[in-house]
Amino acid sequence: SWKEKKETSLNNMEKALKKAFQIDDRDPLALGHAGMHQLFLGNHDRAIALAKQAVAEAPGMDSPYYSLGWFQMFNETPLEGIKNLKRAMRLSPVVTAPRSTILGTAYRNAGQLKLAVAILEDTMKRFPAFISGRVALASCYMLI
Repeated sequence: SWKEKKETSLNNMEKALKKAFQIDDRDPLALGHAGMHQLFLGNHDRAIALAKQAVAEAPGMDSPYYSLGWFQMFNETPLEGIKNLKRAMRLSPVVTAPRSTILGTAYRNAGQLKLAVAILEDTMKRFPAFISGRVALASCYMLI
């Protein structure tokens, strides 16, 4: 069943994280993934704390800011999330479909629908096959 697959996936993720932390307990990518694991478990505050730790470990790296912004978006602090998502995008020269979609979604969550639509329409032009972007854009259209 889906619930069993979810539990198996979360357990496998936890095992992989333990191995990663045995190698380096300050690795910013592992900290970000640990935050994602906590987010999936519903521990939003813990997810944000881990992402902030990742940012402290690697302030010049894009991934920790992306994780922090994403987790903040889910923690009902989308304006803080937008700031960190934009910083991640400035640190990385490559725009990806997931990051662009998360930024648009954060603007939607912040009630800034015009900006959200503009970002998500641009995402669809760049990445027409990215289904998550289409779903996010449709959700914005429903709110307008």
